[in-house]
Amino acid sequence: MHWNPRSWMLIGVLLTVMTVAGVAQVATTQVADTIYHADGTAAAGTVIISWPAFTTSNGNSIPSGSTSAVIAVGGALSVQLIPNAGSTPIGSYYTAVYHLDDGSVSRQYWVIPVSSAAVKVSAVESTVLPTSVAMQTVSKSYVDTAIAAAVTGHPLDSTPYVLKSGDTMSGPLVLPSDPVSATQAADKNYVDVSVAALSGGLGQMVSTLPSATQIVAQPTGTQLEVNNLNGVEYASQYVNGRGNDGIANVVSSANCANGCEVEAEHGYTNEPYSTTSLSSQTHVKDARGGRQVDSYMNPLDVVRHGLSTAQAIDDVSTQSEASLLQQTGNSIPGAVGLAITQEGLAGGSNLFPEQIESPGPYFKMGYSALTVQGTYNTQGQHGLVPETINCYGVGDCLIGSHTINASGGIRDSADEGAHPFDLQTHEDTRVFVGTCISGCTTGSITVMIAQNSGGGTQGDGRFLIDTNPAKTITSASTGGALVGGTLGGPHATAQFNGTNFPVSIFLSAGQIIPSQASNMAPGTVTFSIATSGVPSGYATNTAAIGASSGLACVVDQTAGYAPDNYEMAPYTAVDATHLQMTLNKPHQILATLAFGGLCGYGLEQTVDTVNGIRQLFPVVGTTSATGLYYAGGTTPVVGTMNQTSGFLNLSGSIASATRAGNVVTVTTTGNYPDVTGLSITIAGVADSSYNGNYVVTTTGPDTFTYAQSGANSSSTGGTASLLTGGFAFYPMAEVLSVYDQAVKSVDGQMTLAPNNVAWAANDSVEEPHYYQEMVSADTEFVGQSVPRPTVVLKAGMQYQQNNGPGLTGWSIANASPSTNYLGYGGTHGVPDGAYEATGIWRRTMNLTAGEQAAFDISCNMHGCSNWNSGYNLFELQSSVSADLVAYSPTASSLSMIMRGTPYSFTPQAFTAGTINTGILNATIINGSLSGASINSGTIAAARLPLFGPSGTAHAPGIVPDPGATAGSTRFLREDGTWVAPSGGGSGTVTAVTGTAPVVSSGGATPAISMPAARPCG
Repeated sequence: MHWNPRSWMLIGVLLTVMTVAGVAQVATTQVADTIYHADGTAAAGTVIISWPAFTTSNGNSIPSGSTSAVIAVGGALSVQLIPNAGSTPIGSYYTAVYHLDDGSVSRQYWVIPVSSAAVKVSAVESTVLPTSVAMQTVSKSYVDTAIAAAVTGHPLDSTPYVLKSGDTMSGPLVLPSDPVSATQAADKNYVDVSVAALSGGLGQMVSTLPSATQIVAQPTGTQLEVNNLNGVEYASQYVNGRGNDGIANVVSSANCANGCEVEAEHGYTNEPYSTTSLSSQTHVKDARGGRQVDSYMNPLDVVRHGLSTAQAIDDVSTQSEASLLQQTGNSIPGAVGLAITQEGLAGGSNLFPEQIESPGPYFKMGYSALTVQGTYNTQGQHGLVPETINCYGVGDCLIGSHTINASGGIRDSADEGAHPFDLQTHEDTRVFVGTCISGCTTGSITVMIAQNSGGGTQGDGRFLIDTNPAKTITSASTGGALVGGTLGGPHATAQFNGTNFPVSIFLSAGQIIPSQASNMAPGTVTFSIATSGVPSGYATNTAAIGASSGLACVVDQTAGYAPDNYEMAPYTAVDATHLQMTLNKPHQILATLAFGGLCGYGLEQTVDTVNGIRQLFPVVGTTSATGLYYAGGTTPVVGTMNQTSGFLNLSGSIASATRAGNVVTVTTTGNYPDVTGLSITIAGVADSSYNGNYVVTTTGPDTFTYAQSGANSSSTGGTASLLTGGFAFYPMAEVLSVYDQAVKSVDGQMTLAPNNVAWAANDSVEEPHYYQEMVSADTEFVGQSVPRPTVVLKAGMQYQQNNGPGLTGWSIANASPSTNYLGYGGTHGVPDGAYEATGIWRRTMNLTAGEQAAFDISCNMHGCSNWNSGYNLFELQSSVSADLVAYSPTASSLSMIMRGTPYSFTPQAFTAGTINTGILNATIINGSLSGASINSGTIAAARLPLFGPSGTAHAPGIVPDPGATAGSTRFLREDGTWVAPSGGGSGTVTAVTGTAPVVSSGGATPAISMPAARPCG
């Protein structure tokens, strides 16, 4: 701090003057008295005393002022005042206003005398009102005399006057001052000053009704400041207090109550603002920093009606090309509705040394000529950039044209090179989670949530659940499990075991409940219930409900893609067949009305909860202690296998269990799914040492193994089972709105539909994603009515210029981890297909063979050497079944099954039941062949090979091989073997018997008899 002697000198002089002035004082009179209420009790309160300027009787000038005095306990009042008795101007009074403790206010006029002793209020209170009050009391004689004088034209004071009907003055009229109101007379000074100002500034005035062009020349360095010009409110002119609040002040002013246009000028402060805080139909134009930002709140299109359009560009072009050329000199004319040009000329950086440091001080510089972002917390069809083009004249018709010219290349980490789009479509990974902090009472329809995570992702139409463990019903708390589910009947069902749910009462709507003429919500309606044709278990009389009023779940029956229209709504039973309800959604005839049970809860199938994202199905009602209906819509996956859910309920009988080397091999009586990596429950095996829960590895269609220490043994019987039956129920309410109207923002307040949730302060709450999510890639629809041109039409990718190794023209990848799927440690089924071509085509696929191969097929995710590594190359639909062409990489075998008949190619052989061939060239034919194997046709004798003689040239022929030993005497028996004659090949014929005639090859011969034997040489 720096001292300033001059300042202290000045202060000292002022203090001296004030001290001297304080020495001379005017004498005062004390007013002292006791103040009472009308009932005689002592009063308390305050007296505020004011006075006009006056001059005391001894010549002291007293300026106008005021003071106050407290009426103390007991009604005591004491105050010192300067005497005004005999003062000028005549009629000067003190005005005393009493503010008493009973709330009463009264007024007195005091005249204070000069007195050294205290005076009472009664002595100073004036009995005549001041002239300023215009209520002084006068006598009848005074009034009569005054009237007579006025009639004759001579007032009582005998002062000459000017008649109001007209008169002549003998001298000038002197007025006390310039006029201050519109009806006061003006003196010469006022007129002269006004005329001089007008004459001097007339050339600088801007006329409100000009007869010609007007020019306002603002001197350099100055500015013309207005708070409202042509309906535009200027933020800088609404600043007050500490400043930086002009925008806030103008949008909250009466000028903006029904919308306005606000401009934040170029040099205005850095005051922030929120668009949601603006009044409807308000437009803020922010020109600060040389930019232009336009913010709109609920704009109305008063021309087209129905659309809330913030800004529209309506460009109509009627100029010809020739006209444009003449006007602009451009030989490539065109008409553009909006042109945006951005140039990044300097200051950018692409450095991102992720391999050296992470994170660095900043990321790469980003440039975008246009960014568009939509954030939608409310319901509806949300399209970021809907585009429509109507081409009715001859010429090209393109919804868009994109050209990328790149020469910068890639260099740093995260560089992606030049490519058209990064198009990513994901279910949001964030979930709104918070704590209930206000409005947290049972059935509340307005609650405030303090967000813990996922702030800003809350949205209308979803459900808010209370996750306080004390209010949930889970498989752990009940000891039960989800065991199955079905789709059929009025709603999807889920079955449990080990539970004891309260049971709901069900009715059906007997009529359609439509929307109102100008409101989609039906509102309060009375309708009939169905008394016949209802699903099994439904009642047909409102008496079954029990309570005559309360809350019910209203849900349309399952009908394809039609919505469930689930809601909770209050009801009143009108009579036995009619209900009155207040509804937010229209409903079909036979819509289900559920009362009690678990109506108002949401069901989570915990096997499908991943990374904190749960799928919560609204419960319609409980049909039994272990069953319920739920609103599944197009996603009825609770308790069902082989769908998009991860639910499994497997059970198989064990044929045998063998333990060897601390590894158990289980063989089931039938095929068992590939459950590699999953924990299987083994129970009921004769040798109980095998029983327990084990992570298994599937080794075959009916075998799996698991590690278990123990002696080598074997056993039989029992079951192998797996159940992913975890569940949880949460009390919930539908969220109607997440917009806080009071602060005009999405801040954690939620407006809820009627509900019976026991909300409580500090309860943890969550708004899960909606239970039906369908995230998919894009589909293009291309249609034409008239015949197409005969030129070739194609869609796809065309790679130009330099293409080489590393380029894959088109890729479709399932990037989900394999551990999601059954057989790899997960419980989900695999997707259906990576590529599909349907419809009528001359050829489904045209290929030019690659330099190496037309197809390169890798092994499936099991690898090339696992028991289930095989796969079908083709599944060909026939008139009776699917014919297969399969490949097994473990054996390098190709097999075909045609109508149940197998054919296979292996490195060893081709195997087929029947081979039909024109020419068979074979070196070796193995197998047992005989004449019986020839079912039809013959083999020419000339085509049959002779047999090789015994010895080194032996070989089979039309008779068996005679063997390698040459020269032996053998004969060919009827059993097809060569046998040496018994006896070494010699013997005696003892008799020849025959029937005459004995015919030899030479003809008939007489019968002979050989009585004696002769040696056969």
